[in-house]
Amino acid sequence: MGQATVRDLVESPEVSQVILGDINLGKANEFAARVKSQKLSVEQIDVSDHKALVKLLKRVDAAANMTLEEYMLAVQRAAIEAKVNICDPAGYFAVKERFGKDMLGFDDDAKEAGITIVSCIGVSPGLTDVAAACGANNLDEVEEVHVRIGALGEDMVPGELLKFPYDFATMLWQSDWPDGIFSNGEIIGVPPHSGKEIYKFPEPIGEQEGYYVKHSEIYLIPRTIKSVKRVDYRDFGLHKVFTPLRILAEYGLTGTEPIKVKDTTITPREFLSACFQGRATTRDSFCIITEVVGKKDGKETRYTYQILMKPNERWDLGGMALGTGVPPSVTAQMLARGDIKRKGVLSPEEAFDHPELFIAELAKRGFETVVTKKTHEPI
Repeated sequence: MGQATVRDLVESPEVSQVILGDINLGKANEFAARVKSQKLSVEQIDVSDHKALVKLLKRVDAAANMTLEEYMLAVQRAAIEAKVNICDPAGYFAVKERFGKDMLGFDDDAKEAGITIVSCIGVSPGLTDVAAACGANNLDEVEEVHVRIGALGEDMVPGELLKFPYDFATMLWQSDWPDGIFSNGEIIGVPPHSGKEIYKFPEPIGEQEGYYVKHSEIYLIPRTIKSVKRVDYRDFGLHKVFTPLRILAEYGLTGTEPIKVKDTTITPREFLSACFQGRATTRDSFCIITEVVGKKDGKETRYTYQILMKPNERWDLGGMALGTGVPPSVTAQMLARGDIKRKGVLSPEEAFDHPELFIAELAKRGFETVVTKKTHEPI
């Protein structure tokens, strides 16, 4: 995901310098050699070294926090001390469920420091939420938001060598989570594989079968769009990856209790993560559909935002990597220019005064965007 962020930054004319900070200097240098940009420099940094991170952040106009989710709040703390605007593509629900932390929890500290932190600004959450904000701005009242995500990749289905569209450890945790929706002011659980729907996505994804998933959007959207009565999220395609993971769980291979193997102690989950880590797909297409339903001038009105991300062969990155990595680049550039005026920790729906301009920036970068409006006269 971070590779897409760096690629977009170095290819943006307004950006004069990009510093890639990574604990693995060798891999960072290998990537920089492939990028071949005089704008890009590499520095070794351990984000758990607070003082060193603060020192590095003080040298930049804005930053994109593309670390693993367990480190993202530590980077937010450093940005607050350095008084540098920053963004991240964190999954709000993932951080809440795995670590018991709130990605928006440093709001008062960020305001006191006079900085802006835009959190959860990847593809989902992120673009899905910005699209919801676009729809809400066009309506007098929002009643429902329906989010659908579709994915298709020849190397993303069970076969010779199963690959994954994002961090395997995160996917492993997500395969354990219960499903749910937001309804009338609360998150309610739903049975596994409920809310079944057949939906036709744009090609090359095509027709897919999807189900309800408890995801960040059902927390974030009602937080900002107060009138909404229902928010649901259906996954189409990725459940094909989660299914084998759930089978492994049934055999106890995702457990967190340590076991001893000869002279080594390891958990089954750690073993699986070591086996599958680094198997990233580069040939997936990814699509988000955000449907916003409400009233405009007394008429039921529905706005649908469809954004399709196809693989970038030149960058050797798949659609989900682009969708997760490019929005933080755009956001970081907006932060550096001072386009985002509000201070504090902001979620995607509230970060942009004109969210349609944010989506337009992504369209310039090849994100295929279609917006439709349907109005129904009252009977």
